[in-house]
Amino acid sequence: KLAGKSTKFLPFNNGDGTGAGNTENPKGYKTAYLWEDVWQRDTFLDIIARFIHIESKKSKLGDKKNDQGETDFSSLSST
Repeated sequence: KLAGKSTKFLPFNNGDGTGAGNTENPKGYKTAYLWEDVWQRDTFLDIIARFIHIESKKSKLGDKKNDQGETDFSSLSST
C-alpha cells in the first residue's frame, strides 16, 4: 500500500551472509534471482496465494476499509 511517509517496503532480498542485501552473482546481476526464481509463474502464484492478504478495519465513522498487506521474500524461502 502506498501511504506517503508511512509506506512500508519489504524487499525481496536473499541476504548476504549475516547482513542485508544480496550475495555476488558471478553469472550476472545480484538481483537475477528475481526473474530466475521469484517471478517464475509457479513461484509468483504461490506468493499471491499464500502471502498476500486483505486486512479489513473499521474506521471511527463505522466505514469498512480494506488494506492490502504483504510479507517478505524470506518468508517464502523459509516455508
